[in-house]
Amino acid sequence: NPICEAKGKIYTRKTEVRMRSKVSTKLNSYHDLFYKNKIKKITPQLLDQLDTLAISVWYCDDGHYDFENKMISLHTEGFSIKENHLLQKWFKDMWNINVNLKKSHSKKSVLLRFPVQDSEKLLNLIKKEIFF
Repeated sequence: NPICEAKGKIYTRKTEVRMRSKVSTKLNSYHDLFYKNKIKKITPQLLDQLDTLAISVWYCDDGHYDFENKMISLHTEGFSIKENHLLQKWFKDMWNINVNLKKSHSKKSVLLRFPVQDSEKLLNLIKKEIFF
């Protein structure tokens, strides 16, 4: 009903569109890679499976580019500090990209923050996947 009356006033409702997608069991294998006992975990075995496309998707989903400082952040606050150290080491060993751990605003977790030169390296690594 586009028109409703409440508290003695007449309101016109705006048209809205809602979309829903179906859940596919085809995605269960990916879920199982990331979740152990209903908690998302990062493991060396999982990281061994990530390629430039996976990093590109990750950046597009959880990344942020700070135009003023020319630095990238990956929001990894949902992972433990130990897992963030694992990610830091993986970026260095696998891609020769340095990354710092930055305390989040809550100070209870950290996120990945790439220095300027390494932000540029990361962008060069993933740009073919993003700007095909």
